[in-house]
Amino acid sequence: ILDTLPGLVWVARPNGIIDTCNRSWREKFAVTPDAPGYDWTELIHPDDLAAWRTAWDAALVSGTGFEIEFRLRRGDDWCWYLTRVAPLVGERGRILR
Repeated sequence: ILDTLPGLVWVARPNGIIDTCNRSWREKFAVTPDAPGYDWTELIHPDDLAAWRTAWDAALVSGTGFEIEFRLRRGDDWCWYLTRVAPLVGERGRILR
């Protein structure tokens, strides 16, 4: 189902390491389908990284989602992305993904 979505979709552990991403993500960022988890935040523009980390850490504490714009590196260029994050919370309130 994820591969049919045209938008960039990824699922990450609470530490930010990607477990799953869809075809659109793999094509834009040259990731193979069988690639092990990786720290995708290395793609974030250095000027945007602090805002990303602050929002991510706050979501881990609160268990709520957020929306943020930042730039990601694609080859030699930077592209702006609007990103929506929605934590997947388990039965005991712990964030799973």
